[in-house]
Amino acid sequence: MKIDSAVAESVPDEAFARIERLAKGLPSVDSSFKDAEIIVRRTTMDVVQTMVTDSDYSRQKLVEILVEQALRGGHDSLFGTL
Repeated sequence: MKIDSAVAESVPDEAFARIERLAKGLPSVDSSFKDAEIIVRRTTMDVVQTMVTDSDYSRQKLVEILVEQALRGGHDSLFGTL
């Protein structure tokens, strides 16, 4: 399975790095992502900061929530401080 996480170019590098760490760590803590290829890429977007695409709606929503937490930073993420 392939999950695409598009991140706006306007997102700071520090937040982008947290999203990359999330993508690397998620398969090791959640078995529903065990064989997932999670791609994090920069893109030009004017309206939203991130957009997650997955064929499974539930997985997509979970990744969207985790990416939003990673954007904010802090300790409220599933992974603690990313």
